[in-house]
Amino acid sequence: MCTCEIRSHIEGMKSRYAQTVIVGWAVSLNKRELLVQVTRGKQSVQGLQVEWTERPDILSAFFARCVQGQQAETKGQQAAFGFRISFPSSPEETYRLTFLVKGDKRQRQVYVIRGERAELTGLEGVKNRLKKGVKRLSGRGEDRQNGRNGANGDLRSGQAGQERAGESDPLISVIVPVYRPEPVHFMEMIRSVMEQTYGKWQLCLADGSEDDGSLYSGRGLERLVREASRGDERVVYRKLERNFGISGNTNQALAMARGQWIAMVDHDDLLEPDALAEAVRLLKDKPKAGFIYTDSDLTDMDGIKFYNTLLKPDWSPETLYSANYITHFSMIRKDIIEAADGFDPQMDGAQDWDIFFKAAERAEEICHIPKVLYHWRVAKTSTARSVETKPYALDAQLRAINAHFRRMGYEAQAFFQDRDRYLIRVKWSRNVRWQMLRFEESSGVGHAEKMPEKIGTQTMLQMVYIIDFGTVEPVVEEVCQELAQWAVCDGIGLVFPKLLDKDGRIVSAGMMAEEGNSTEDHVAVLYQGSEDHMADQMGNTDWYRNVKAQYPSLFAVSAENWEKFGAMGSESSLTEYARRLSEAGLRHLMNPFARAVFK
Repeated sequence: MCTCEIRSHIEGMKSRYAQTVIVGWAVSLNKRELLVQVTRGKQSVQGLQVEWTERPDILSAFFARCVQGQQAETKGQQAAFGFRISFPSSPEETYRLTFLVKGDKRQRQVYVIRGERAELTGLEGVKNRLKKGVKRLSGRGEDRQNGRNGANGDLRSGQAGQERAGESDPLISVIVPVYRPEPVHFMEMIRSVMEQTYGKWQLCLADGSEDDGSLYSGRGLERLVREASRGDERVVYRKLERNFGISGNTNQALAMARGQWIAMVDHDDLLEPDALAEAVRLLKDKPKAGFIYTDSDLTDMDGIKFYNTLLKPDWSPETLYSANYITHFSMIRKDIIEAADGFDPQMDGAQDWDIFFKAAERAEEICHIPKVLYHWRVAKTSTARSVETKPYALDAQLRAINAHFRRMGYEAQAFFQDRDRYLIRVKWSRNVRWQMLRFEESSGVGHAEKMPEKIGTQTMLQMVYIIDFGTVEPVVEEVCQELAQWAVCDGIGLVFPKLLDKDGRIVSAGMMAEEGNSTEDHVAVLYQGSEDHMADQMGNTDWYRNVKAQYPSLFAVSAENWEKFGAMGSESSLTEYARRLSEAGLRHLMNPFARAVFK
């Protein structure tokens, strides 16, 4: 039997810029209304704000165990047990946060708040003393531990912890288009740049906000910049004469940049303190790099919780046709951006995607740092929350992809196969002839019919072999055509289908090198056993994927590559054959729109 009526837990907390924010949950086991008080000494703190949010997990966990017999009564009720508490604060002061039952002041729980630490008082506090304190703004919670880099220090390292940059090390200009940001988020972004361990940077803030006298615009933002930068001359702020839009404002920030490298950051997001240092470290090993990107995750409005880590693949041109998987953090050499004429206002909503295509067209080498170095804030108007916040972005996405196709001379068109799921598909305008060949373990690939040795140039036909291992159900012509049209693309070796079982679950979406092991002998099967049409920290099952190989099932290869690199004999496995083509500089593709049922 439960004797203590109130249960509560602080899940996250931060105290910055004269404001403390606390998130967590609290519940009365008798389902009575809870009140919240924050006091300093005997005085109630003015400006207290309390928001209650639904927490079905708390509803089921506590009421199912502690209020048995009342389960039916909770159905249909709002599970408003989560809280977000904010109040003006000073780091030198001590505060008391109290949860109490309305109408019964004897039932209460009290936390003592000092800086960014909360301790529960009384007997319960002794029993449940927080061993590690409360997770801080820069802390590494369980959500973060799923990322590749793990814990690596406090965000607030400050200039004292900065690495000394040599004369040959590059100046990195961080460009930020600014438009009416949330003041606290804006200041946190500035501080996250100032606290970089690599000190040779310049922060370029181009502010297109209308000047209405508020903290969100003009003079108000300029005051915030002065407060956050503390006179650091590396922080450069410019109030624009008008709002030029996201691309135009970014170009204005680009014009302020003096660095050889351009790093792009949104006005309310956060960098890890070693983001720039990791990029410079890579450049020492990869001096030909012209384009660098890292892994990322999301952070909530308060910058307390970090979640939805995106572990990106190494440079994958075809995946970029499915989604802007690169996003942030990314750095591009300034001369590459200038050669591309900067950011295109016609691409607003997908301007980063567009510049990534242009950078990829020009960069000698594109490098991926497999560490979470950027935190994308889920703000009310951010596409991190939903692309529906910027509906014009969907059309801009297609324009960016198709403009890339035109520049490259590709006869292809990107379109939404399913707009509601943001599912992009590419169709090629090619006359492709394909022939199905059966692979036998004893003899290798047989020849059902002899392919013509020469094709008249007037027909413009391109020849493709589709190799069938006999391990999939008979496929329709559309699947073969889907495989064949990609097999004749420049730089493509083998094209594989997505393999499903009879119930529609994924058997394999291709094979990749295991994390931390780049050898071909250690591969991981993507999405094995997963539901189709889902997303996780590796991205989406419906993305085009550059992969190492696939289960022996079905693959397409151009007749040109088949003849150039030799047929697949009985003595070699599919993985070995795929490796042979990879070593020649070709990449392999898993096409999610070519679907085959694995027997």
